[in-house]
Amino acid sequence: MNEASYIKSPEVQKFADWLCNKIDVPGMFYHKYESGRSKELWSCDSLFSAYKKYIWKKASFEETEEKLSAFRKDLSRAIKECDNESCMSTCTKILSWGGVNNKWNNKRLRNLYSLGDGLSDQLQIRRRNLNSNNDLDWYGNLKYDATSGFSKIYSLLADNFVIYDSRVSSALCAFIRDFYSENHNEISEKLKFSYFVGRAERNPSQGCYKFGRIASEKQYLKNNINANWLLREIVRKSTKFNVLGLTKGLRALEAALFMVGYKLWLCPTP
Repeated sequence: MNEASYIKSPEVQKFADWLCNKIDVPGMFYHKYESGRSKELWSCDSLFSAYKKYIWKKASFEETEEKLSAFRKDLSRAIKECDNESCMSTCTKILSWGGVNNKWNNKRLRNLYSLGDGLSDQLQIRRRNLNSNNDLDWYGNLKYDATSGFSKIYSLLADNFVIYDSRVSSALCAFIRDFYSENHNEISEKLKFSYFVGRAERNPSQGCYKFGRIASEKQYLKNNINANWLLREIVRKSTKFNVLGLTKGLRALEAALFMVGYKLWLCPTP
């Protein structure tokens, strides 16, 4: 199954249309929570308004985009020039921005640095493969580092690749839960996503709708690729995100899911 066959699925199309209503129409999706230690109230009345209210490390969406754009340019230049030190430096900065610059991700980067012609070569191979239009099983057989941290690196390495972290994955699963709950149907195989382990309030499972936790890097990468395909199609169908263009629209949808995924809501019709 590749992207073209995946998005043609009737269940994928129905869910995409359903979620576009939550994106484009004010009042179709309300959510609020108290954020962090400050207990500051955050709220939205649609997924588009969630994107407009994006905040991470006190930076707005546009401010964050400016920083990420600089990371992308630096990483692309370092790979082109086969500059392993600059690749390492930029990847470390990306991990720090994402709050995941820890010993496990740093160890993975050092391991890649020691392979073949170094980190720049390894990233170039990953970019080429992640940008290919292959079947899902082909991606799943790639022996790549696939974690919340590396999802952030890949999002700036590959084309139109979403960050699939605990907040984004949990929010996507919660919307799938609500979609099927409204119709009292079982979740389609094509929409059976798993979520990345996070806080208890980010567990999307409720009632008879259960979502598994990602248990392996192979499963993580396949979920991330599927999410890329699904969210790209939603951006194409959304009147508000589509006008931003695919690249910015996809980042905006990811930002919206990130914001609402901080603390999940209860399914209205469990």
